[in-house]
Amino acid sequence: MTAALSCERASFGYGDEPIVRDATLSIERGQLWALLGPNGAGKSTLIRGLAGLLPARDGRVSLGDVALSSLAPRARAQQIAWLSQEDAAPEGISVAQLVALGRAPHTPWHGALSRRDQDAVESAIAWANLQGLSHRSVSELSGGERRRAALARLRAQGAGVLLFDEPTAFLDPKQQWWVADAIARMTRDEGRAAAMVLHDPAMALRFATHAALMRDGAIVRAGAVAEVITSDSLAAVFDVDARVARDPSTGLAYVVTVSDSAE
Repeated sequence: MTAALSCERASFGYGDEPIVRDATLSIERGQLWALLGPNGAGKSTLIRGLAGLLPARDGRVSLGDVALSSLAPRARAQQIAWLSQEDAAPEGISVAQLVALGRAPHTPWHGALSRRDQDAVESAIAWANLQGLSHRSVSELSGGERRRAALARLRAQGAGVLLFDEPTAFLDPKQQWWVADAIARMTRDEGRAAAMVLHDPAMALRFATHAALMRDGAIVRAGAVAEVITSDSLAAVFDVDARVARDPSTGLAYVVTVSDSAE
């Protein structure tokens, strides 16, 4: 099976030296990958490279069988949806207008929305439970509501590949759960391929199907999430003594950090 999005021995960076080296990853439809590692490991650089926002210095990034570098930005945006950690909205824009921006890769250059575009926008607003806020300015929303609006924009885009850089950052536990669950549902129920940068191994165990652990600009372990996120692997990557276990009443995995492994 051809992966929806993949990279092979790819390197990415901003200055003279690459930050991520020789990265190989294959993301298939129905898979949600979590990219984890300590600060500075290269997670955000890698996911920006997968999104086509950073050109590969070496190796190859492929969208299906096509080299990602061969696609124009508009064609790329029709197939890859990207949500950054900041995701600032234009000043004064309403929720409905923000969500409608997701249809930009599909609309004529004059920006008029077709009936199909309007249906996609309305469906995405309802999916995010934002019907009562659709005419509100995005600047008036809470942090959780803004993130839901951003996810609605991404869903309206209709891309088969979804990429997120720390989508749960700065959110309270309830909103973190909603966002992670929404991403998992889009991936699983709609057959999309997705990857997200996370800092919480327990959240990855709960929502992701696969995980890649990074350290010093390299992917050091990748595969099914339960096989990758273990006490030993967390110690090797994060330098902590962490215990991975399951709650006996729910069966859900959790992670407890006991100490700095250097102690």
